[in-house]
Amino acid sequence: MPSLEHPIIETEHISFFYGKEEVLHDISFAIPRGDYIGLVGSNGSGKTTLLRILLGLTKPATGSVQLFGTPIGNFRQWQKIGYVPQNVFRGDMNFPATVQEVVESGHLGARGGSLCQFGKGVCAEVRRALERADIAHLIGKRIGELSGGERQRVFIARALVSEPELLILDEPTTGIDAATEEKFYAFLGELNRAGLTIILVSHDLEAITREVKTVLCLNRRLVCYGKPESLRSAEVLHQMYGTEKQVLHHEHPHSNL
Repeated sequence: MPSLEHPIIETEHISFFYGKEEVLHDISFAIPRGDYIGLVGSNGSGKTTLLRILLGLTKPATGSVQLFGTPIGNFRQWQKIGYVPQNVFRGDMNFPATVQEVVESGHLGARGGSLCQFGKGVCAEVRRALERADIAHLIGKRIGELSGGERQRVFIARALVSEPELLILDEPTTGIDAATEEKFYAFLGELNRAGLTIILVSHDLEAITREVKTVLCLNRRLVCYGKPESLRSAEVLHQMYGTEKQVLHHEHPHSNL
């Protein structure tokens, strides 16, 4: 018997323009609960614009978006979505905040204010997020004292503190070494197996093919939406990057495209 549960995200025929330039054309897909999506495409393919639309930050020119079965214009339960933008991994790490303070800043109520009382100890939700990201032992350290992999987990704990059902990560492995990256992907796999739906934006096709359940390939249009093995297709690579060069198995697995 088919499931009656709504997809986490459903888009129908969305398009977007910057001025007269069409950045997204007729994009339709549905993401079921529990999926692990790899969102890939070249620079300028529309990945960032698509994320902004899914997060309600940008309105599409045409088409519709539903989040958890609700039209995005009526959606108010934003605590169900945890988002870690790309710039947090590249920002100024001299900011004088502790791990606890950074994670607390993500614990927002319906009106956008923090639910934590700063300086009043660690609330249960923050402690759970720290433990889930395996960084409870770092709680009092300042961000600037941490390694790249530790900072990465801090910002993910910040996204997890409201116990979301969907986690969106934009290029989270930027600037970390291969060993740290391997542990990070293992961590994401654990979160997904525990029921968290994940959308991961990455240029690393080898890692995407290895780690995710589904790939969503963009080049302003939806090139493919299906099994990760789609990225082994010369035709798909050509449509995404304008080349038939075999990316997988012939380059260093951590090369950036």
